[in-house]
Amino acid sequence: MKNFSDVPEDPDTTILAQAEVEIGDLPALYQSWSWEGILAESVIFHSGDVAGVSDEALLQMVQDSYTILEDKFTIKRGSEGYVFVNFNFRLHEDLLDSESAGDLKQS
Repeated sequence: MKNFSDVPEDPDTTILAQAEVEIGDLPALYQSWSWEGILAESVIFHSGDVAGVSDEALLQMVQDSYTILEDKFTIKRGSEGYVFVNFNFRLHEDLLDSESAGDLKQS
């Protein structure tokens, strides 16, 4: 599997979990992350591996492996040799509110 050690990182982003995975036959890096109260997930490919793949086909490849909640996603190409498919954006406070509501229902 290709190395993902030089994936660019935003200094304000906290990586919560990551793992090297395969999407179809392509090596990729999965990340779960937090940035300024937003939680989201990314699948990161080497640009050369998906150069001829349309955004629609790339999104479908990710959807075949991960559940994408709603139709909120971004695809960022050309970021220092990587392509980022970002999805499942949620506000941290919304998750806390739903967890609190769940706690109240269990009481």
